[in-house]
Amino acid sequence: MIPSPDSDFLDLLLDLTSLQTLSIPSRADLLSIAPDIISFENHKKLATELQKISDKELIGAVIDALGNLSLTKECTVDMVNDMISRINTFSLCDVPVVLNYIIKSVTPETSHSVFRKLIKEIDFESWSTTPSIPLLQPSQLSQQTNNLKGKQKELPKWSEAVIFDTIRSSIRSQTFLKSELLKILDSDFSGLADDESEQINIETGVFILLTLLTSMTTDKKKFYAILLKKVTLLDFPPSLFSHSGVNIIHKHSEGLKQYFPILIQFAEYLLRVGCKSYGDYAGLVAKEIYVGVFLEAENSDRQDIVGCLVAHIGSQSQSEMDTAFDVLLELTQVDAKGISVFSIFIKSLLD
Repeated sequence: MIPSPDSDFLDLLLDLTSLQTLSIPSRADLLSIAPDIISFENHKKLATELQKISDKELIGAVIDALGNLSLTKECTVDMVNDMISRINTFSLCDVPVVLNYIIKSVTPETSHSVFRKLIKEIDFESWSTTPSIPLLQPSQLSQQTNNLKGKQKELPKWSEAVIFDTIRSSIRSQTFLKSELLKILDSDFSGLADDESEQINIETGVFILLTLLTSMTTDKKKFYAILLKKVTLLDFPPSLFSHSGVNIIHKHSEGLKQYFPILIQFAEYLLRVGCKSYGDYAGLVAKEIYVGVFLEAENSDRQDIVGCLVAHIGSQSQSEMDTAFDVLLELTQVDAKGISVFSIFIKSLLD
């Protein structure tokens, strides 16, 4: 007979899942059925024990089990805070499912605190030096992972795109997050730190802003105004996008490709609106975005950039014209072959 789902049975179940002699698929199956066979009063204990599982191959099964538990608000907050504090220790390929759990667990009361912590904690650089272990869902655990060893170098870039998509889809599914995120990102990033020595990861702020913008159908002008504010407050310095500086566009090009049109629109807004209010500084950031995206983009996005530059040149605004010519000049120096493809197009538009 099956033992009653009491505390002793839970201990037995957890002992079985920790057995290294038991196959990964079998251990994952035990975790996946645990929420259904353990009584509600022991769900909190089960959640606490799930937190202690360190086998990276079981992260998917652990998150799946946590998502099926009936936990109090306080316990859920504890689970979420623990995952956020360990977010940079997870394999890059596991981060999307961890983020999905975190964001789906957010409530209107906890959203500010959760995203404040996420912006502070997420560090893509830490994942670039961490070996990527494929995320194993219970239904996929029978597959051999050795076949992926030769593809490890390709996984991080692919996984970044999945991370961005996870954030975007999670925001779309919970409409209250949009307004809350706008409030957080509209504030000075320095205000997100608990003390002056604590550094905010600006790259993460940029990525969340981009994913948020793609999920918005209205208030885009308000959103662009917030982006412009981040530029003028030096939260987003030119070096962040420069191909000779931090260059997040190059470092995260695969993940950001789907957001290149948004970056191009932002650069256009900076040059048209920002220059009128903030002069050359806004234009300098726009220039770095145009050049950075052009160097990494496909021809369709490159043609959009060239079209924007020609429009700037014909705008009769001296600052727009000067910056646009500077962009074209720099592109001829760093990617003469790439820009030469559009020489006839540029000439015909200028004529």
